[in-house]
Amino acid sequence: MATVIIGMDGKIESLVAAYLLKKQGHKCIGVTVSLRSRNEIENEIFEEWLPSDLDLIKSYCDQLEIPYYATEGYGEFLDQVIDPLVAARLQGRRYDARPDYNKLIVSKLMEKKGALKADFVATGHFAKLYKNQITGEHHLLSSNDLNNDESFGVATLPDSYYDHLLFPLSDLRREETQRIYDLVGINVDRDYKELKRARRDFDIKDKILDLIKERAPHTMIKEGVVYSQYDGRTLGDHESHSDFYVGQTTRLNFKMSQPLDKNMVVVRVVPSNGSILLGREDKLKHSHLYISHFICEEALDRSVPINCYYKISNSKEIESCCLYFKNNDFALVDLKGEKEGVLSPGTRVAFYNRKGVGAKVIGSGVVKSYGYYENAEYRQLPFTKEEEDVLKKPLIDIFQMRL
Repeated sequence: MATVIIGMDGKIESLVAAYLLKKQGHKCIGVTVSLRSRNEIENEIFEEWLPSDLDLIKSYCDQLEIPYYATEGYGEFLDQVIDPLVAARLQGRRYDARPDYNKLIVSKLMEKKGALKADFVATGHFAKLYKNQITGEHHLLSSNDLNNDESFGVATLPDSYYDHLLFPLSDLRREETQRIYDLVGINVDRDYKELKRARRDFDIKDKILDLIKERAPHTMIKEGVVYSQYDGRTLGDHESHSDFYVGQTTRLNFKMSQPLDKNMVVVRVVPSNGSILLGREDKLKHSHLYISHFICEEALDRSVPINCYYKISNSKEIESCCLYFKNNDFALVDLKGEKEGVLSPGTRVAFYNRKGVGAKVIGSGVVKSYGYYENAEYRQLPFTKEEEDVLKKPLIDIFQMRL
């Protein structure tokens, strides 16, 4: 049997993963990547990413009768998760830290694999890996539990990891995992639902907004004016453009010069001068996405468009699209119909070959921009009042000519 490192963070999933591997006869080693800072204020800010108390996790491993180690990852967490978050918010974008966090944890575990002379690294993600025995290629697939599938969150892992990576929960549903946990008899007190929500909204909580102002150069934080995208009216002024992101509808932190329409949403952030543009959410739509940082399977034929499916975050439904490949790791996505609302640049997207259990992840990327076609013109924002007046003028002239 193999020697397997299990990433232990104090949650039920990693505990069950270790239990199952040990029951299968593998030599298991529990390893925690510690992200804890010596600064307790930072630990409070990053609490949703920190593993449980290390002594507590060690007690779990003692009860499972497996050795336990911890490795430091705080510096990498700042470099690979927090700094990209700060950069994104300074550009007026949302930032989903989960894929980068997963990549960081797995990479740190892979580093320990050699030192501990292990054969594999395992985590408690609900995702599936499949190896083609003929070609030797590995494929990332959606798990058996589509409601809790985490293939989206690990889609950015390098292919080179797949030969030495295990997902022991890939064939289980969360309810089945819970039942196994109940049988193990080790009490773990960590609410995965609350943790999932906190990680999803990590970049917009108040403490993060304060952290951005502390970590960013002072000259990059801009005061500015909030305008109406439709008619250019001044709606108020603000003290920091980093408090805003494209797609924001709530907690609009600025001094309003007049009552604000409930349907207003941030449609543009201009970091150079701090200008914020608001538009009516019911007038916003998109049918195409430009994707940057696109990565995909090496064997994927990128010479022709591909009909496939896309998913934006774990919580969104998977939908059909057509994927067009461009140069320099860019791609164009035709959503096959218009979608209402605005999509924040920086949003992660994963692409699948089909719907359902066992769907193969064929690529992933980041939304660079979004838009729609109006009279063969590609637009990102709806018409302004001035543009509408220009469009109406020819019709008025024709009407007057007829009179």
